[in-house]
Amino acid sequence: MSYEDSILEKNGLAGVRAAYGMYVGEAGAHAIWHLLKEPVDNVVDEYVADRNDRLHLEVRNNGTVIVIDAGIGIPVAKMHAVVSKLHTSGKFKDSGGYQDRSTSGTHGVGLKTVNALSRKFLVATRVDSEAYIREYAFGKFVTEHEDHPVLNAVPSDMHGLWGSCIAYIPDYDLLCEGETILPDIEQLVSHLKALAFLNPGLRVTARLPVDGGYSRFDFCSDNYVEFLENKISELGLTDTPGVVFEYESETCAVCVMLTEQADSFVDYYVNSSVTKHATSLNVVGFKQAWWKALQEFSGKELHVNSATFSMLGFVNAKVQFPVFQGNAKEKLVSKNVDKLLAAELYPVILDFLNENKSFAKSLVAAAQRFSKAQESAAEVAKAKKDYKAKTKNPLASFTRCRVPAEKIEVFLVEGDSAGGSADMMRDRKYQEVHPMRGKFLNAFRAGNAALLKSAATSELISRLFNNLADYENGKLRVGKIILAADPDTDGLHINNLFHAFLWTVIPQAYEQGRVYVADVPLFKVAAKGSVVYAQSLQEAEALLRKQHKRLPPTTVSRFKGLGEMNPKELHRFILNPETRQLRVIQPPVDSNAEQHIRLLLGKDGEYRKTVVAE
Repeated sequence: MSYEDSILEKNGLAGVRAAYGMYVGEAGAHAIWHLLKEPVDNVVDEYVADRNDRLHLEVRNNGTVIVIDAGIGIPVAKMHAVVSKLHTSGKFKDSGGYQDRSTSGTHGVGLKTVNALSRKFLVATRVDSEAYIREYAFGKFVTEHEDHPVLNAVPSDMHGLWGSCIAYIPDYDLLCEGETILPDIEQLVSHLKALAFLNPGLRVTARLPVDGGYSRFDFCSDNYVEFLENKISELGLTDTPGVVFEYESETCAVCVMLTEQADSFVDYYVNSSVTKHATSLNVVGFKQAWWKALQEFSGKELHVNSATFSMLGFVNAKVQFPVFQGNAKEKLVSKNVDKLLAAELYPVILDFLNENKSFAKSLVAAAQRFSKAQESAAEVAKAKKDYKAKTKNPLASFTRCRVPAEKIEVFLVEGDSAGGSADMMRDRKYQEVHPMRGKFLNAFRAGNAALLKSAATSELISRLFNNLADYENGKLRVGKIILAADPDTDGLHINNLFHAFLWTVIPQAYEQGRVYVADVPLFKVAAKGSVVYAQSLQEAEALLRKQHKRLPPTTVSRFKGLGEMNPKELHRFILNPETRQLRVIQPPVDSNAEQHIRLLLGKDGEYRKTVVAE
């Protein structure tokens, strides 16, 4: 095929089918949810235009979705255009009926998308008690009907009152690889309930598949606090103390409970349509208002994201002719909405804080804690980025054994001298040597960001883990970790630093019995015809007396470090499984033991000196 022949022209709904991701986002459950929202949002828009007070939704097990309203219906002459011609809408700025209204739909695309991506699509309207029905398949017109079984879904209390009906079955072959995927019913019920509360006077009913049968739902309210209480109940937070902030104007409706005992869970809407992006301008404006008010009230510097920490509830921004990023309507990009929303809410929030000073102070304290956590998280994120940049191939500079992970032994030694000798004598099939270089951080004091930044600890991370993801998940690339620091007081301290690191990063290694300490001698005592190694001179003398009737003259050498051992000695006491002595380190059995470890490596130097001396 030539380049010229490869350029295709797909007009109208054929173009929607060819590039459906532009209209519904990712395939699968997300697409199914988006298709359902389009006709539902249209019904809500009719309520906003004062032409409808009812939304009825039915979802069937075969995937059929039916949406019915009690509005004025669709003009018969415009039925085809409304459901099949892109950018046909009554919601443009120069259209009638929606001026000065805050509606969700503005593009004239949504219902056409549903038609294009459905294997069967029906649109019905009622005029003077007479129904007009048009049927489509895959976006193409099929036939007209005077009556159709789909109208049996009209609830009995809506007979003679319904205005329009949309029914469709998604094209599961195109969107879901042939699998029939129903909307998430729990999510759907929560959404319908929200629509009822956010649009006072709109009655929302539904018939939905639940537990092998069908259940009916009926929602109608004009009480925002009741909506908030429902939300808190759904989250299982009914006993959570807090203070409610409620505000409503022509531009927004806000109802949130501020609490110190729960993480933030705020739903953000634009004209009753959920927005999910953190940079959506309605989200930004709301957070900016609280941030500015909290800083003004407290005189403290706070992270902007801390402003809505420990907040439960909803925000519904009412925006005329909103502009969204994409047809999914999950991110609002309308110019200046954030500034206008922040300017309106800031003085109201500041008054609220001054009226609730005691609780407001606790909010500031919680925000400060969250700010520090945010700063720490930012430091960790940067440290991760820097770590990845400098360790694109973490093990490139290391000799890496190719046997299964459970068979690999890695020896943590002090300094290059011992490291060189140990590397010379190791079994290259399954043994690796890691000499510690530079200052090794105390992990009980240092945070994760500092561990990633430090050359000494970051090198060890690269040795013990294949990548950063494995490090975060505690997935070791070795079977045994053997601590082999120098046999002196400093060496004991270094081993303790190793323990602090391992216990902080991967405590399960202790539970799995994968952490060992090599018992190495401190003294080498030579006598006529014999050499003994021991932890003390008394032990050496006892060993020599077993070999000699009379103790001969001796030559005593004290190992200041493993670097003073010759390679054969290192092999004997550390590397050779037949001659070495390893002690497996058990995890602390109670909180007192762990507290002892933390004290040992804490700020109390005298405590540490006492323990080491003992």
